[in-house]
Amino acid sequence: MNIKNLLSKLTKTHDIKYVGSFRRSTASLIDIWIVIFLRATTMHLFGKFWLEEKFIKLKQDFVTNFGTDTPKNTPEHINFIINSDAFLCLVISIMIVILVGALYHAYFNASAWNATIGKRIMKIMVLKESGLKI
Repeated sequence: MNIKNLLSKLTKTHDIKYVGSFRRSTASLIDIWIVIFLRATTMHLFGKFWLEEKFIKLKQDFVTNFGTDTPKNTPEHINFIINSDAFLCLVISIMIVILVGALYHAYFNASAWNATIGKRIMKIMVLKESGLKI
């Protein structure tokens, strides 16, 4: 691409057609369901392969230390749970699950499609004001 073509693309006026609220809402609903599925799958995998054994160990240690498997709202019980490996792994898992949604939107909006899957289905593209990709 030479400079002349690039400048013509930058200065070219585009016929930008803004979509209505129905199409935008429908695209958002599709994306919400996709992200919910991705997050649920991610959390299930983390729970099955990473968190399950840590929570079993936490319960065993809790019974050993306190003689009961039901935590109460006491400082000793709360500190024991918060300072366990299971609690830290749970917090990390939740942060990763939140990151899944952010990565979904960031990746697809910046991809060659210029849209998430829901926007693609509804024929919506995300562009800069100049008409170039974001």
